[in-house]
Amino acid sequence: MKKTTVLLLFFSVFLFAYIKIGLLAPLTGSHNYIGQYMKNGITVAQIYKPTVLGQRVEIIYGDTGSTVEGTKKAVEYLISQGVTALIGEYASARTIVAAEMLEKAKIPLVNCISTNPNITKGRQYVTRISFNDETQGKALAELTAKNLRVTKVAVLTDEVELFSVELSKIYINHFSKYSKDVKEFKYNKNQQNFSKSVEQMSKQIFDFKPQAVVFTGYTNEIALFLIALDKLGYRGYKLSSTGVASEQLVKLAGKSAEGVLITNHFHFEYRPTKTTKIFTKLYTERYGLDVSIGIAPLVFDSYLLILDAIERSKSFEKDKIAIAIRNTKNFQGATGLLTVDPLTGENTKDLLILRILNGKTEYLMRIPPDYLDK
Repeated sequence: MKKTTVLLLFFSVFLFAYIKIGLLAPLTGSHNYIGQYMKNGITVAQIYKPTVLGQRVEIIYGDTGSTVEGTKKAVEYLISQGVTALIGEYASARTIVAAEMLEKAKIPLVNCISTNPNITKGRQYVTRISFNDETQGKALAELTAKNLRVTKVAVLTDEVELFSVELSKIYINHFSKYSKDVKEFKYNKNQQNFSKSVEQMSKQIFDFKPQAVVFTGYTNEIALFLIALDKLGYRGYKLSSTGVASEQLVKLAGKSAEGVLITNHFHFEYRPTKTTKIFTKLYTERYGLDVSIGIAPLVFDSYLLILDAIERSKSFEKDKIAIAIRNTKNFQGATGLLTVDPLTGENTKDLLILRILNGKTEYLMRIPPDYLDK
């Protein structure tokens, strides 16, 4: 009888064994809509692949509250819960804080969205699966100068956001190789009476008479500037980056968002791998076809990449998983074929240009990595 009880207990433990993966996301605060996309992405991923090496995967959520301090607390919470690996965050300033903490704790972090180049530098446990600001800054400059044939540009920078400051610097540096007629306009989204500042700065931009305006901040503030510039009668090109969630931008800016060109990682019309089709089908069935799902598939890929690394390393040890993630080659993700540089933690992947047209986000073109190296 005792033997039977022990055997039953053993098999019960085996059957219900699980591994914990943390999602570090802004589930509340100013970027809560991003957090929802991230949550959707990992939910679909877990439905697609709920187990690894015979163990069920449990998702532990760490809400950053869209702040740096909230990020620190969320990382501490996830570490205390015994997570094997983490995915996140969204904003570069917050992801850098998380990367520092997790590198020290020797826990793998898959940086799914944040693009600041310093996130992975000098680290062994942090890997990026999105392109970085060096790539998208250069791509935006090439698009502006070569494709749109623009020679006069206004760059709008959120001076309190690291992501915006770094991307503007990279863009201006590269665009200046084609034209010196570029002017940066800096704003502080946290200042009092920000709406009044938006009106005043928009007038300054309009008077500058640029052929294109490049917005390097985040969705909520960009929407305000788009509306203000539209009221003034600005009809030039409008470009932005991965800081924009197109569906949210259309919701906030309405018709003023028409024609905005955006760098992104994914669009349901661009299907580079079989996993893209799988993700699109699963996501559509559960949430409906969302025009701003560039964030969700990156989280989807991050989850699958961690499980792939566990399977390749045949281990749940954090050190071995981190090494396996860094040695990823030709991984078929929803956002494309992914190969990671084991030394830098960066990757090679196509960059997409999307356009908002009639309130929807359409796929316009792709820019392969080798094009930007020329």
